[in-house]
Amino acid sequence: MQSTSGDRSQYQLAAQIAEQYAEMNRWLEAKQYLDLVVPNYRSEGWYGVLTVMLKYSMEACFKLDLVNEAVKHGLELLGPRKSRD
Repeated sequence: MQSTSGDRSQYQLAAQIAEQYAEMNRWLEAKQYLDLVVPNYRSEGWYGVLTVMLKYSMEACFKLDLVNEAVKHGLELLGPRKSRD
């Protein structure tokens, strides 16, 4: 499914909100926004932004004691990028 520019603007705003919450150490709120944007950036292949969001998400998961999810994000950061075929 193709995102519209309006959808992308909403995801960009959500990503910025997630970053701000993370910077304030409000990890639960940050994770809620990250959970919205990470799948979109992953599916659209926006790997630069995805990498930043995964780092924040991994840190949030560790802070929230969600170790399995944090490790999953870490492995995704280490693994190869999938092409959008």
